[in-house]
Amino acid sequence: MDSKDNGELFNEANVTRFDENDNGELFAGLSNINKIAFDKSYLLVEQAIVSTRTDKIINHYVLYNLDTEKKEETPTLSKLLQLAKEKGYSGPDTLMTIEHYHSLF
Repeated sequence: MDSKDNGELFNEANVTRFDENDNGELFAGLSNINKIAFDKSYLLVEQAIVSTRTDKIINHYVLYNLDTEKKEETPTLSKLLQLAKEKGYSGPDTLMTIEHYHSLF
């Protein structure tokens, strides 16, 4: 989590000490994350990206396979949920903000 509404995804499988920076984590190619949902196999992501042409926020939706580390993009949240269900996703049908997720710990 970079800030209350902007996170990045890292693979921390090789991290042995979580109280240090740059300790084996690998960037998974997802940034600008503002909402998520997940189960044991999939991470559903909403990214809020500022347009390069205007100051408008554009939402992108990504299904991330936690086992294979492959990403699939969809144009809408409903398409993301549909794709996730087709792949076997069994988690929640609503995305939570990363601020809310962080508050759970």
